[in-house]
Amino acid sequence: MAGGRLYGIGYDEGPIWALRVWVDTTPFTGILFGIEPNVQAALEAIDLGSATGPTGPQGPTGAIGPTGIGITGPTGPTGPTGPTGPDFPWSGAWITATPYTTNDCVENNGSGYVCILDHTSGTDDDEPGVGANWETYWDLFVQRGLDGVTGPSGAIFSWKGPWITSTVYAVNDCVENAGSGYICILGHTSGTDNDEPGVGVNWETYWNLFVQKGETGPTGGGATGPTGPIGPTGPSGGPIGPTGPTGLRGPTGSTGSRDRYDRSYWSPRVYRPHGPVRRSKRPYRSHRDRHNGSYRSYRTHRNNGY
Repeated sequence: MAGGRLYGIGYDEGPIWALRVWVDTTPFTGILFGIEPNVQAALEAIDLGSATGPTGPQGPTGAIGPTGIGITGPTGPTGPTGPTGPDFPWSGAWITATPYTTNDCVENNGSGYVCILDHTSGTDDDEPGVGANWETYWDLFVQRGLDGVTGPSGAIFSWKGPWITSTVYAVNDCVENAGSGYICILGHTSGTDNDEPGVGVNWETYWNLFVQKGETGPTGGGATGPTGPIGPTGPSGGPIGPTGPTGLRGPTGSTGSRDRYDRSYWSPRVYRPHGPVRRSKRPYRSHRDRHNGSYRSYRTHRNNGY
């Protein structure tokens, strides 16, 4: 009814009393609120004028509408390349009496430092993180972490080799039996309670299995390879033994026929004394030459005419 004029307010009888309102001489009938029966009221006309009532509260925001379907615009041009950043050369562990330049990086006592002022190390108490003036020349950029807490000492496991009966075993002693490894969990003397690891009825009372023997793999099905070459001959046996003693002298033989020789068959070759020789299928024998004492060969002539 903003801006209108209220001409009258009345009520109608009925099961529910209702207000009747005239606005700008036009009747408007509506049940604005119930009125108890037998209630009579008379209301004078109220001139509302053209006054506007207070603004009501803002209603809730409506739902977001569907996204519009637009065309993707073209890609913009590539921007210019930025300036090259500074280099930070790694110079390893810090060393005294060494020239360092800006941005050189070093390690000292587990921390990393970057040089911020050119200098020769060791001239101005400048050891990184230690010297009185180190912050004039270095910046800390990687700090060494704190040492962790020392962990508890682990148990000692003593290796005892193959399991043996009638032997004292203590907790954490380790043995091997039938290809598997076992660790003692109860001190005892072996062989007194059917305790052989993995075999005896009561072995699990005294031992824990910690390394089990693997199963034998299947035999391969490949063909037998060719026979390899014969290896080199091995070294000779031991050194030659000493010469044995001289045997007994044999009996003297019978005297043979005396040979004659012909000087016309003299040969310049040298032979061993009295050695037999042959030449052109005729027998020869060496004799000493009386002129120079050497032995030469001469053809012999037996008494029978040869």
